[in-house]
Amino acid sequence: MSDHPIRFVLQPHPLDGTAAAAGAVSVELRCQPAKETLQIVYDIRAAQQPLLQPPVGTSPQRRDGLWRHTCCELFMTAFAGDSAYLEFNFSPSGDWAAYAFDAPRQGMRPFLWQRAAAPRIRMHSAATPHHRLRVEVELPAPLPAGEFRVAPTVILETSAGISHWAARHPGARPDFHHPAGFSDPLPLF
Repeated sequence: MSDHPIRFVLQPHPLDGTAAAAGAVSVELRCQPAKETLQIVYDIRAAQQPLLQPPVGTSPQRRDGLWRHTCCELFMTAFAGDSAYLEFNFSPSGDWAAYAFDAPRQGMRPFLWQRAAAPRIRMHSAATPHHRLRVEVELPAPLPAGEFRVAPTVILETSAGISHWAARHPGARPDFHHPAGFSDPLPLF
């Protein structure tokens, strides 16, 4: 992937019904080779319902369970046919989580960067004319080089309920860990 952004338009899962009404979610990925980082920008709009989001924390930290509320996520797997993958969770509060898996939902453990590095998360929100949330994330170096398949996803909580957004929904129920939900291969660095 060059420094030109790759854009994904996410759709709500069909089971989400009114919780996803009149919403729009897009995600851009941009590699920054000079810094060996990956920038991810989530642009979320909910035209009919207020977005529910946690308050911005004074000291963002690693925290489990972020997916229970509004949460931006990125799943990443090597293209080489390996079933292992990474899951990153980013809360509008600034909190984050990162996990490594051996296979879909198996062998989960914390993923840690060198030197206790952490993602940088910035959040911008506006209530008019749409309920809009923009979450900008920079994943720290080092990130592995090579071809990867990715799955940017969003769990969106509004006054109407929770909806699950992805570029691909391969299952009858929301499942962001499903291998068929990942993109075609993209070169990373």
